Amino acid sequence: MRRFAVFVFVPAVVLAGCGSPMSSNDGSSDVVSQGTDAASDTVAAPDAPMAAGNSTCAGATALQPGAPVTAQAVARGGPGLSSACVPSAVGKTLYYRISVPAGQTVVVVATPTSLLDAVIRFIEACPAVACLDSWDSEPAGTAESGHWSNTGTTAVDVIVAVSAYTSDSRGAFDLTASLAPSPSNLTCATAISVTSGTPVTAQDLALAAHQSDLRCLATATGPELFYSIGVPAGQRLTVTATPTGTWNPVVRVFSSCTDTVCQASSNAAPAGASEMLVYPNSGTAAVTAIVAIGSELASSLGRFDATFVVGP
Repeated sequence: MRRFAVFVFVPAVVLAGCGSPMSSNDGSSDVVSQGTDAASDTVAAPDAPMAAGNSTCAGATALQPGAPVTAQAVARGGPGLSSACVPSAVGKTLYYRISVPAGQTVVVVATPTSLLDAVIRFIEACPAVACLDSWDSEPAGTAESGHWSNTGTTAVDVIVAVSAYTSDSRGAFDLTASLAPSPSNLTCATAISVTSGTPVTAQDLALAAHQSDLRCLATATGPELFYSIGVPAGQRLTVTATPTGTWNPVVRVFSSCTDTVCQASSNAAPAGASEMLVYPNSGTAAVTAIVAIGSELASSLGRFDATFVVGP
């Protein structure tokens, strides 16, 4: 009986407690090791959040104008959309859907409830492989606003993808959407005709097309609205754009929509001050000047009043 107690019981304790590498009882050691791994996996599993229903493009949540959706956790989103514009934004994505009537602009605002850096993409259809437009101009922790205008003749069901900029983001955001009539002068081709001395008021760049006009003032990449006015030979056009708020307007003049360079441009005044441009027609014939008034920064938009005066 003493031999049994010494040679059977004691080695079993040594093998199980010390994890001895001896081959005679490796099976027992493996069982203990596997059990430890399984327990570790079980503990870690709750840390991985369950995917949200709108973590895929096909499962996009319907948005209603004026009805916010709240506490949207990006950690429950789907894979990043780095291939669909804004390639540097690789964080997880949640999807939403809204119908935009013809001639209307949808404005979407993602307001983080933490230091989340939100990115907004507008996508025409699933799967999300290309953007209609994208917005990524605000720093982490501040509201990101984006808009898209339906310039067609029928309603468009648009997908709104909201992502975190970085892959390790775990923040949340609230999302609101609104619809407003689009400005008729979103493009050069649809520039509205203005009259000398008659101001245009409450022009809203928050509803303007998101574009980067690099024909001059290459660092001024905010949205623009377009105007046209005749300038007789030997006279000059003076344009004054007065912002509401502290954003910085810029003014460009073209002789046609196909120009590859500006005829004149101005971005001299500080943010919040009126921007003035003088364009002389030194030719021998009257010209139609195309005036683009925009913002220096896509992240800083607002309304403005403008005057166009033609004279000696």
